[in-house]
Amino acid sequence: MDTGRRYRIASGAGRILAQASGGSAVTSVARAPGSARTSWSFAPTGDGAFTIADAAFADLRTTGLVLLYPLVSGRLRAPLFRRPPGRVLWLFALLRTAPPGSPETAARMVAANRAAHDLARAAGAVAYPVNALPLSAADWREHHGTGWRSFADAKRRHDPHLVLGRGHGLRL
Repeated sequence: MDTGRRYRIASGAGRILAQASGGSAVTSVARAPGSARTSWSFAPTGDGAFTIADAAFADLRTTGLVLLYPLVSGRLRAPLFRRPPGRVLWLFALLRTAPPGSPETAARMVAANRAAHDLARAAGAVAYPVNALPLSAADWREHHGTGWRSFADAKRRHDPHLVLGRGHGLRL
C-alpha cells in the first residue's frame, strides 16, 4: 500500500464511503462529489498492518479495533441466524470505545456505525446485530427478509415479555 496515495472505498453497488461535510462523521454517497471527502489515506501501524488515517476513523486508531476474519458458512446452523450466501463469509467489525462522559463522541461513533452498516447492506452484507447501532422496525424486517415471520413467531413464543433485544430496538 502506498501511504502517499489516497484511496476510494466503495461497495459493489457503487456507493462510496465519505466523510460527512463539516465534521468527522462518516456517510456513504451515490457518487463522488469530487472532493477529498471520498478519498482515504492509510498509515502503517508498525506491525505490518495499516489503519485508515482520516479523522473519521481516529477513534479506531486510539481506542478501537477492527476485526476481519473468515467463517465457514456450513458451521453456522442456528435456524434464524441471518447470513449472506456463500461458502466462506467474512466477519468485519469496527469496535469503537467512546470515552466516558462524552455523549457527542458516542453520537459521532454511532453515526459512523450507521454509515458503515448502510454501505455494507448496499453491497449485500448481513449485519450481526450486537452493536451500538439502533435498528428501526424496518431495519429488523429488512435484516430478516423472507424469514421475518418465522423470526417474529419464534420471538413471541420464546420471549413473550419482549425482554430480549430491547436495547437494539427490536419490537414486534
